[in-house]
Amino acid sequence: RDWSSDVCSSDLIALVVVLLAVRESSDPTVKSLDVVGTVLVTLGLFGVTYGLIGTNDHPWLSPHTLVPLLIGIALIAVFVAWEARQDQPMVPLGFFRSRGFSTSIIVATLVGFGMFGSLFVVTLYMQNIRGYDAIGAGVRTLPLTMAVMVMAPIAGKLNPKVGAYHYNLGVAQQRRGDGVGALASYRRAVGLSPDLAEAHNNLGNLLRESGAFEAAIESCRRAVALRGSWAEAHLNLGTALQAAGRFDEALTSLHRAIGIAPSLALAHQAIGNVQQQRGRFGDAVAAYRRSLQYDPAVPQTHLNLGNALQALGQVDDAIAAFNAVLKLNPQSAEACTNLGNAYLALNDRAAAVTWHRRAIEHDPSFALAWNNLGVALQMEGRHDEARAAYERAASLQPNADAYNNLGLLLPFYGEVDQALQRFRQAIELRPDFSTAYRNFLGVMLYSGLGAGERYGVALEFEERYAARGSPALAVRGDGGKRLKIGYVSSDLYEHPVGRNLEPVLAHRERERFEVVLYADVLREDATSARLKGLADRWESVAGLSDAAVAERVRAEGIDVLVLLAGRFDRNRPLVASYRAAPVQVSFHDPGTSGLKEMDYLIADRVLVP
Repeated sequence: RDWSSDVCSSDLIALVVVLLAVRESSDPTVKSLDVVGTVLVTLGLFGVTYGLIGTNDHPWLSPHTLVPLLIGIALIAVFVAWEARQDQPMVPLGFFRSRGFSTSIIVATLVGFGMFGSLFVVTLYMQNIRGYDAIGAGVRTLPLTMAVMVMAPIAGKLNPKVGAYHYNLGVAQQRRGDGVGALASYRRAVGLSPDLAEAHNNLGNLLRESGAFEAAIESCRRAVALRGSWAEAHLNLGTALQAAGRFDEALTSLHRAIGIAPSLALAHQAIGNVQQQRGRFGDAVAAYRRSLQYDPAVPQTHLNLGNALQALGQVDDAIAAFNAVLKLNPQSAEACTNLGNAYLALNDRAAAVTWHRRAIEHDPSFALAWNNLGVALQMEGRHDEARAAYERAASLQPNADAYNNLGLLLPFYGEVDQALQRFRQAIELRPDFSTAYRNFLGVMLYSGLGAGERYGVALEFEERYAARGSPALAVRGDGGKRLKIGYVSSDLYEHPVGRNLEPVLAHRERERFEVVLYADVLREDATSARLKGLADRWESVAGLSDAAVAERVRAEGIDVLVLLAGRFDRNRPLVASYRAAPVQVSFHDPGTSGLKEMDYLIADRVLVP
C-alpha cells in the first residue's frame, strides 16, 4: 500500500481544520513585519539545514558541507545582532538572560530532537523491518503520542516556576483587556526572574496606567538598568516621569531614547507631550513635527500638533493638522470637536456647531464634544440649547469644564448661587483648575456674599494657586532711562478693557515711559492694531504658562507690571505671584485679587464701592 497517500490525506484534513477552527492572532503593538530579520533567519536556517543534509553524501569538512554550514551560522549571528538593535524584535533576546528561561529552552530543544528523531527511526523500523503498513505503524506509536498528551498538563504546572511563563501570560492577559491579571502576572515574573527586563518594562507601563507613578518609575528604571540600549525602555521611563510631573527628568530619558533610536517617532511625540504640559507650545510643535517626519501615519501626533498650534494662536495650521487626523481616521470624534474649537476661534460659530455635532454623531457618549457644543451655542446666544449640552456633558461624565461653563451661563438666568455651586463642583473635580476659581471670583460679585466673605474667597485664591518663593526685585535706580511699563491682558482687541486702555496709552509721556503689551489674544482686530501702534512693543503670550509669562517679563526688565481685569476672561493675575516686576498693579478689576505679591489696585468708589 502507498502510505504516502494516507499522510497527504491527513495533512489535508489538518490544514482544513486549522483554517476553519484556529483564529489568526497578531500583536497589535507590532507595526510591520521585520523583513530584514525574517530574511536573515530564513537563509541562516536554510544554510545550516542544507549543510547538515549534505553530510549524507559528503564528509563534514568537505566544501559541500562546510560552506553552507558556515554561511548559515554567520547569517544567524547577523540575525541575533540585528534583533538586539530592534525596539520590537521577533525574538526578545532579553529572555535569554533569565537562567530559568534559557535552561528550559535548551532542555526543550534536546527533548524535541530526541523525541522526533526517535519517531523517525521507530517508524522506519516498524515499516521496513517489521513489515507494518502506515496505519499499523501509526497505531503502534500511539502510546508515545498519548504520553505527550498526558505529560503536557503536568509540564504546564511546572512552567509557573519560570518567570518568562508569567511574562507571556501577562502579555496575553493584557491583550484581552485583563489589566488586573496582567499586573499580577508581571509581578510574579519579576519575582521569579528579576533580570527579565521586558517584564519590568510592562509592569511599569501598567503601574503608570493605574496611577501608581512612583512604582512605575521604579520598574521602568529597573528595565533600563538591565537593558540600557533598549530605546523603548527609556521612552516608557520618560512617560512615567511625565505622569509624575517630573518633566526635566522625563525629557532626559526621552532624549536618551532618541539617542539610541533617532527615528523612534513615539519618543519625539512624548517630548511634545511634555513640552505641551509645561506650556511650551512652540517646543511641542517642533517635537510633533519631528515625530511626523519619521511616522506620518499616527493620528494622535497630528491631533496633539493641532492642539499645540491652536494654543499658539496658529488656528489655520491647527485646522490643517486636525484635517490630517480625519484623513487617517474619518471617524475621529476628537478631531471633529477640535475642528469645532478651531472654527470658533475664527468666530465661525455655525461651522463650530456643525463640527461639534459631527463629533457627537461619531460618539454620542463623548462628554467633551457635548461641552464644546455648549460653548459654541452659548457664543451664538442659544442659551437654552447650550445649557442642555452642558448638562448632557455632566451627566455622561463628571466634568470640570462642563460645570465651569454652566457656572458662566447660569447668571444669565439669574441663578447666581447655582452658578457658584457649579464652580465649586468644578474645583472639587480638578483642584488645580484656577480658571474656575477666577470665574467664581467674578460671579460672586453678583451674589449675596458680604464684603468679608468675598475677601476670604480672594485670600483662598492666593492660598490655592499662587507661586511660592518668588525672588524680590527692585526698581532700577537709573533715572536717565525711561521706566518700562508692561500690561498683561487677553482683552487687547474690540473689548471694553481694550477700548479703555487706548486713551491711557495715547496720552502717556513717551519720553518718560516705555510700554510693552503682553497680549494673550488669539484673534487680533482693528483695536489690536491701534494698541500696537500706541505701544513700543507687542509681545504675544498666547499659549504660555503664567510662569513662562513671568519669566519673559523679568527678562525684559519691566519696572511696573499692570495686570488688567484679572478675574475675567483669560486674564493672568497669577503672573504677579511669580514677582515678575518690582511693582505690580491690578487695574480694571472690581475687587482685590487676594494676591500678596500684587502691590496696588487702581480703582474708584464706583468700581469698588
